Amino acid sequence: MKTFARIAVGIVAAIALATGAVAAAAAVGNPPPPPRDSTQARQAGPDQSSALAAASTGAGSEQLFVPISPCRIVDTRAAGGKLAASETRSFYVGGTTGFTGQGGASAGCGIPAGATGASISLTSTQSGGAGRIIAFPAGIAAPNSTMLSYTSASNVTSTPTVTLRPGADRHLSVKNYSTTTHLVIDVLGYYVSQMSAVVDPSGGMYAGSRVVGTGRIDVGQYAVEFDTDITDCSGVGSSDDTAVTVSVYPSEKIAYLYLFDANGQPVDDWSDLVVIC
Repeated sequence: MKTFARIAVGIVAAIALATGAVAAAAAVGNPPPPPRDSTQARQAGPDQSSALAAASTGAGSEQLFVPISPCRIVDTRAAGGKLAASETRSFYVGGTTGFTGQGGASAGCGIPAGATGASISLTSTQSGGAGRIIAFPAGIAAPNSTMLSYTSASNVTSTPTVTLRPGADRHLSVKNYSTTTHLVIDVLGYYVSQMSAVVDPSGGMYAGSRVVGTGRIDVGQYAVEFDTDITDCSGVGSSDDTAVTVSVYPSEKIAYLYLFDANGQPVDDWSDLVVIC
């Protein structure tokens, strides 16, 4: 029953991701060669299939925290000017564009656009008096909470963890109350969903997290493109068919999957992939 349910949903996913699938399979060029001895692909072990499938379909989708060296994304002294009383302003946190216009590092801080949260340093400076600032995901109503209370006497800093709006034009909004102030935001780390995918035999995506596109390259060969470079990560693959083994080769943003049957021959089948960095 599981296979039939997957086929129904997988057809829809394959159509929706057709363009992304082509890009995923072709963007990097030729994939790494499969192992000469296909038994090397058995290192993942078919006994891991159930656990990997659960992770790939979102069961227990814990967020991963990635610490970074403090990196500036906002400085209103450099761009944008002071926040007025009762002003709401939205900022980029992830991605590589838009930061110069908000006083941040020109190419961003290496944070994926799909980040779901961030640990930040929030500093008010050159304030006109006493006030407060709240921070919240862009695109929602401002909550009744305070991230930073400041005065005109000195710079004031707090280090909250904030929720972001992944995939939005801008990811974080702040609202300033009572008076004018400059604002500086540095990022200390960010949260992302684990990277995973369930790929059907035609190369379509049945389920996944942080996947840009999927595609079938050849018999038993698939490409899964993620939203960040996974070259230094480990890919763990498996299939629901215990006679099929899966080998994974991460390269840049793409994980290449090679599937082999019990005789060591390439075969098209369902595959479960989890990327661990």
